[in-house]
Amino acid sequence: MKTLVIQILAACSMTWSAGMALAGGGAMGGATEFTQLLNNAELAASVGKQAQMVNEQILSKITQIDQLTTMQRNLQSLSSGDISQALGVYRQQKQAYTTLLRTVSQLRDSASNTRSVFDRRNQDFLASGQTDLRNYIRYEAELAKRKGGVYKQRLDQDLGALDDLQARSVEFQRVADQTGAITGNLQGLQQLSQLSAMQAGELMELKAAVISQNADRNQQAQEAQANAEAKTNLYDATVQSTRDRKNRPGTPPIDTSKNWNQILNTGN
Repeated sequence: MKTLVIQILAACSMTWSAGMALAGGGAMGGATEFTQLLNNAELAASVGKQAQMVNEQILSKITQIDQLTTMQRNLQSLSSGDISQALGVYRQQKQAYTTLLRTVSQLRDSASNTRSVFDRRNQDFLASGQTDLRNYIRYEAELAKRKGGVYKQRLDQDLGALDDLQARSVEFQRVADQTGAITGNLQGLQQLSQLSAMQAGELMELKAAVISQNADRNQQAQEAQANAEAKTNLYDATVQSTRDRKNRPGTPPIDTSKNWNQILNTGN
């Protein structure tokens, strides 16, 4: 299992470095092609499988702690103070593993749900005739606004699943760091941490790309409106262009903490 996970990580790393890296200027390039949906689906599946393995490891640890607690209570030769101290350690360990178990279970379920979303959307993406994932998301959002009903409900559910996995990944990282002194040697935990961080990063970068595209469209619309006003009022085109460049606001920072509905409904 460990060898398989390492192979999965290596494959994911090569895939992302070759075709899905978005660092730097934020341009999506080839990362918005159909392969990105496939890669995200496989990555979500890897997160789910690894989370299930860690989930089983945590349950085993909790069982061991319960057994040790029972054994400690049965040691009549120890003083009450020694027993209380030993039991306190076990209680602390069980609390840490229980908290981690809850977080890993939520991450596993969310990853499984997201995998289903990407699998469904793969065929929709191909059928839409779109070649850019950002345009496909915008296309689906506009379709949901026009038709409403089932279209909007389905899109809200799917985008909500992506938001949930991003949030679950971040929460898992927080809990894993918080309980690391106790749970750090848990088998498979480090691999799950790497996979979930990779998944969260890809989802945030996809949001950043859509937000940047929205900003570009807004800027183009503003420039088109300014040019129309210039022609209507017989402004000199060169003077007007210079004024627009001078007054154009700087690019706002990209906020990937927004959920998908906020991004698609506000257009920024």
